[in-house]
Amino acid sequence: MSKITLPVSDPLINTSNAYGTLFSIISSDNRIWPWVYSNFIQLRYVTDWETYFFDNHELLVDYCPFLNKFILPRTIISKWSSFTDFVVDSINGDCYVWCHLDRYFISAYQEFGKEHRFHETLIYGYDLDRQTVCIRDNITGGKFMTAQCTFSELESAFDYLSGEENFITRVTLLSKIDAEFDLNVEQIVDSLQRYLSSKRSFDFINHTTTSIYGQSVYQHLIYQMEHPKEDDPELDIRAYHLLWEHKKLMVLRLKYLQQIKLLLQSDRWIERCTELEERSLLNRNMVLRYNLSMDPKVLDALKHSLLTIQTDETKLLGEIISALGSKG
Repeated sequence: MSKITLPVSDPLINTSNAYGTLFSIISSDNRIWPWVYSNFIQLRYVTDWETYFFDNHELLVDYCPFLNKFILPRTIISKWSSFTDFVVDSINGDCYVWCHLDRYFISAYQEFGKEHRFHETLIYGYDLDRQTVCIRDNITGGKFMTAQCTFSELESAFDYLSGEENFITRVTLLSKIDAEFDLNVEQIVDSLQRYLSSKRSFDFINHTTTSIYGQSVYQHLIYQMEHPKEDDPELDIRAYHLLWEHKKLMVLRLKYLQQIKLLLQSDRWIERCTELEERSLLNRNMVLRYNLSMDPKVLDALKHSLLTIQTDETKLLGEIISALGSKG
């Protein structure tokens, strides 16, 4: 066939490319929600990376029960006459291609022709007549979106990374599988407790990495406001987008627990959590305003909002933990 596009959905969360990629592929399957709601609870700031994530960020794709994952080194990819041929064959086999590409060579990116910057990119379709592939990534202003990439751009963007480290040069194939997952209430309660107490989660990959966990991320965000980088005083919008997605998922989690009758008479909890979600979205938009104006009054309002959200969230989640704990 001259054109194939594998199915993708609008991702529920997309702060990170990993989340956008994962949910682009699996969201059409209603069986995923017990797994989703059992995870994506604990937050983590990794000091070395200077980035906020859902905990076990790098493992969510690896251990998603609804995906097969195959990691291929460059030595295998080189068996094809071109990377484009490999991509076409992979998509013909119902496999999504997930790999690092250098944005310098792809016209859809702001970095095109200006800055060499590699980033994970999902490739999910091709058109032989137009000589293009379909890609998804955090493209413009960090927004996760779809774009077209020519075959020649793809080759250059992939080949330029050939001298980098293995985790950058390797290619991952992802394919959907039929699976079931039972909601893990014990894991939900444990994750909520660790989030509230800012307790470290078990990490068998980056166990030596310094991190900040749970609600302590609020204090660290305030610290970063009060100690901005001289060369980059803007606030990192991704952190506040993540906080909003964290609350959005919590609302959906509570609605699901109510639906399956694990939380009864929970309308008020859902209402209070929805308020936290709305306030977190306002905070994200406030960051956009601050980065444009550098108005200290906006910064003061943002600090106050973060602290009040933390206080209200602490009380709310404590009540939910008590209710869920009684089910064990």
